Amino acid sequence: MSKSQETKLYKGKTVLALALGAVIAVTAIVAVQVTKEKENGTENLYENRQEESLDLAQGLPKETTTGNAFIQAETSIDSIGDAALVDAETTVDMSNIMDATDETLAELVERETEIESDRIQREEQTNLAQETESVTDEGSVQVDVSALALSFTKESRMSWPVEGEVISSFSMDATVYFPTLDQYKYNPAMLIRSDVNTPVLAAADGVVLEVSSNEEIGEYMRIALGNDYELVYGQLKAIEIAEGEMVTKGQVLGYVSEPTKYYTVEGNHLYLKMVEGQEALDPLDYLE
Repeated sequence: MSKSQETKLYKGKTVLALALGAVIAVTAIVAVQVTKEKENGTENLYENRQEESLDLAQGLPKETTTGNAFIQAETSIDSIGDAALVDAETTVDMSNIMDATDETLAELVERETEIESDRIQREEQTNLAQETESVTDEGSVQVDVSALALSFTKESRMSWPVEGEVISSFSMDATVYFPTLDQYKYNPAMLIRSDVNTPVLAAADGVVLEVSSNEEIGEYMRIALGNDYELVYGQLKAIEIAEGEMVTKGQVLGYVSEPTKYYTVEGNHLYLKMVEGQEALDPLDYLE
């Protein structure tokens, strides 16, 4: 090999060594750069996670919170719109109903108010009657009727307690014949023919003073009407009202019973007697 050839070979190896060294250096630089970027990426990821953890501790991440706020706002708007629509439809429907039924509702309210008022008044009167009653030696109840809202006058009128023929009229001016007793005597009451078990209705409002019985008129009730007026219902059975209770016109008091031995010939009837104070009155003058 000539000297020139050796020189060329030496130069070629030198260039190759320099090139190889440069490649190694570049590779090292690249490796260092990649390592730094990885470290920076790890630090950034750690910092991001710290920030996210902080946000989670406070509620939700910022982006998530903002998104939820937008969703909630949109939902609230939709809800408000739906509620307003429902309210508007309901208002329209109720207006139509009220327009169509104003008169009927008013009548119902008025009727219910009257019924409730009557019920309360009866309860108050009954309670007052029970508070003001006292028992006499004979066992009947004495009630301070003046303390109750009872008023009966000569102009007042009563309903018939039973429907039927008057078989024996009131008579205190002259005696009348009683066929069972076969004798003439005064009659302080009137006898109204009626079948056994016929309901006996209150002829007027009042308060029960006495529920008792005797041989002549059997089971009977004495009821105060107010202003010293009283009614006596006799020949009864299954009496449903107690002493001291208030009764209203038309209320069932009891039922017609079989007649006592004093009226067997006269037959089934209701005994009805009326007094003002100590004076007997003709009930027929006050019946409608």
